[in-house]
Amino acid sequence: MKNLLSTIGIACLLACSTPTIAQFYTTAGAEMIFSFATVSQNGNERETRMRWSPVFNFGVHTHYDLSKSIGLFSGLKVRNIGFIYQDANNKKVIQRTYNLGIPVAIKIGNLDKFFVYAGYQFELPFHYKYKTWDSSDRSGAKTKFTNFFSDATPTVMHTIIAGVQMYRGLNIKFQWYLNNFINPEYIRNGVAINDGLEVQVFSLSLAANMFRGKKFIFIEID
Repeated sequence: MKNLLSTIGIACLLACSTPTIAQFYTTAGAEMIFSFATVSQNGNERETRMRWSPVFNFGVHTHYDLSKSIGLFSGLKVRNIGFIYQDANNKKVIQRTYNLGIPVAIKIGNLDKFFVYAGYQFELPFHYKYKTWDSSDRSGAKTKFTNFFSDATPTVMHTIIAGVQMYRGLNIKFQWYLNNFINPEYIRNGVAINDGLEVQVFSLSLAANMFRGKKFIFIEID
């Protein structure tokens, strides 16, 4: 994390070393998320499946372009992220959260046409859902519950993001969740439903573009 922050700081200094026009603007968009996970329970690997979440993933980005080829962005995002696995009794289990995320990232390239970016994003889970079936698929009796600000997940999730913004407006992003996605000590109705569970989630997403939007502040840097 220190190395990432140092890289961003050095890039900012280099960009500010010559006179240029800095531009500050916002963009908004949505994304489709394809999430994957490695899941183990008490040392035993569990079978997992890809989870697709095409809806309720949206956000607003604030961009600060130091030049035509380097810039920074932050923002506010809502993400529907989770995982699917088979438990010790071969039952399908789906767990997901809605997270509020704030990214801090650097972007490099032609900021009007094509660029790559990387950075850090912390996320605050605010809505949790648990679903399971009495079978290895979606047949049989289903158990489901939801709650806000659940103890079933960490209070804060730390992630690394990296992606590419293409000329036609397609944005492809990779995101890796650094901490255990689930609290293995969570108790519901006297039962530790996630006992011994270790979950590492990563995702690929397809998003709307992050090219220059309406510029509302222009700053001359000397």
